[in-house]
Amino acid sequence: MLRERVAKLEQQNKAILATLEKLEAQRLPEPSAAVPAPTPVEAPKEVLAGKSKMSFYGFLRLDAIYDDSQTNGIQIPTLVLSEDPRLGGGGHDSSNLHPRLTRFGMNYAGPQIGSEGPRPGARSRSTSKTAVASRARCPGCATVT
Repeated sequence: MLRERVAKLEQQNKAILATLEKLEAQRLPEPSAAVPAPTPVEAPKEVLAGKSKMSFYGFLRLDAIYDDSQTNGIQIPTLVLSEDPRLGGGGHDSSNLHPRLTRFGMNYAGPQIGSEGPRPGARSRSTSKTAVASRARCPGCATVT
């Protein structure tokens, strides 16, 4: 009885393998993944006025913050206060949008001063979260802050 059962299972396995081989032969070759065409990168656009040239650069990142609890600060929370209504908590939803990692700048190149004089130029650079310091880029020019 055991030999008959083993023989029957072996026949079933052979039939399954034959069916599997047929299906493998009929299976279409997998299409190769289409590589998307690279996005063309545009050259930086410049604004020309006479011999002066100005271009802009940078990127934008806007952080969206939503908080459904009562915290001591939405951008950098360190404490979460109780939401127990008996203690005056709860119902303090808050949201905030902050361009923390945004960078925007302008490159300016002015005309030559004299035959061999310096070229006036300026750039703006953030030195803290709120202050923006403008610095003149020419020898002998004072730094403007």
